Amino acid sequence: MDPSKTEDWIDFYSLVLDRLAEFLADPQKRAAKLGITKEELAAQKERLPGKMDMEKYRELCASWKNVARDLRTFGLALGDDLQLAPLMQDMAKPDWQQQPWLEVFRGQDKPLRFYGRDAMTALGFFNFFIQQCDQVDPTARIKEALLDQGINKDNFREKMFGTSVRNPWENESPPPDQKGQKP
Repeated sequence: MDPSKTEDWIDFYSLVLDRLAEFLADPQKRAAKLGITKEELAAQKERLPGKMDMEKYRELCASWKNVARDLRTFGLALGDDLQLAPLMQDMAKPDWQQQPWLEVFRGQDKPLRFYGRDAMTALGFFNFFIQQCDQVDPTARIKEALLDQGINKDNFREKMFGTSVRNPWENESPPPDQKGQKP
């Protein structure tokens, strides 16, 4: 795991949330866009989720902005030896369910704390990271997601201006020219 990829994990999670909203805004339309036939859709109709409540999505996006900002401000590196509190069994208790909170520790440092909706959002991010960190290169996945939307190295600034997603091609060295020399 490359600890320098923390920013990419944050950006990747942002893109995943965007794709999820696109899918849940109209699951059948998105499935058709992915090449799923009408017959396949009909066979899976009961398994498709319903349309997302867009107000809940706006709440999630606002919460994710807070969490991502706090993760960056805290200087969190996902490669650090991080600890989360409370324990999973404590999260099942009614008190925690009514007033969720999450603390992220790095050694003896003061913890980063999240409360309410932000605690749930941060927990979702850490679960996402834990499940995928050994299998996924977030930079490559960001590039794939952007390329799927017609965004590439040449038009990134134009298409993504004003978003929080960093340019995943920014630190790439230019390709060698025909003689094997860099231009």
